[in-house]
Amino acid sequence: MDERVKRIVAEFRPALGWILGAVFGLIILLTGSFLFGLIIMLGCAYMTKIKIGQGVAANAVGISKEVFEFSKKRIGDALASKNAPTDIGAAISEPEPEKAAAWFHIATMEWDTENYERCLEFAEMATNANPSLSEAWHLTGRAHDKLFHAIVESASQQRHGEAAIEAFKRTVELDPQNAYAHCQLGYFYHFFDLNRAREHYQIAASINSDFQPALEEINERIEKTDFVIGEIKLIMLPSMRTEPTQKILKTRFSFGMEVGCAVIHTCVNGSSSKTFGGWFFKEETPDLFRDRPIKSFQIWDGFSDSRFSSSVEIPSNFEFVRNHLVKENYL
Repeated sequence: MDERVKRIVAEFRPALGWILGAVFGLIILLTGSFLFGLIIMLGCAYMTKIKIGQGVAANAVGISKEVFEFSKKRIGDALASKNAPTDIGAAISEPEPEKAAAWFHIATMEWDTENYERCLEFAEMATNANPSLSEAWHLTGRAHDKLFHAIVESASQQRHGEAAIEAFKRTVELDPQNAYAHCQLGYFYHFFDLNRAREHYQIAASINSDFQPALEEINERIEKTDFVIGEIKLIMLPSMRTEPTQKILKTRFSFGMEVGCAVIHTCVNGSSSKTFGGWFFKEETPDLFRDRPIKSFQIWDGFSDSRFSSSVEIPSNFEFVRNHLVKENYL
């Protein structure tokens, strides 16, 4: 080849690499498929030998050198085979343990750039490729945790919270000594089960003493969940027919949740007993039209130790009772 032609080609090749990188980036955007764009990019770059084009396009989609070389080898081997189209798809789509490290590496890069949705996407790909990779499960849980705190919409927040719990549970199953995963499980459990939260904080603190303050804090909160009803704030509604007895006010409750107040809607005398009922709220001054109780309760006093009982349950009839109180002008 003429030296002048060689020089022109040499000068043009870097520009061509940039052009191809931009074209492949556009393909990724238009198809909405990262993997499809990656296949086309590596396939074309492999066949045309435009190495600078490979590097530019790889950097454009945020792939590290190690992951890029791993993917190039896999797809290059597929292109060299007799069944190239089938093998190219297999090189990308089959969940294989050896690929999990690559997906996990990309997920950590997305985490470092605070792109938690993309981090979650690749972390889940890693767990699908290798369900025994505890680090990927932990990163999945952490990404759900970040999205749980970033999203205000309740349904999405609940979905991320539940998914975080499952991911952290899987993490400690695979790696029981992961103190951070135990601590994060404790954090999510504290929303609805303080005793279960304490179990995981205890494990975390036994592995790493840095978590001892978190354990002490949860122990203090649990102490507050063991209470005598007469010692917390009581809000008496006009629907009450009589005052509660001292015996009723000394009734002790403990169900692993912090209580701000008790709203009493029922206190009536019968011929041989007194019934006392209401709701426990976490708020000290609840809005009955906005807030929901954490438990409903009833105390039945038959005026003897053998005929005295109390119970708590999920407040499934809250709206019905509240609406009845509104109808009767008690609210």
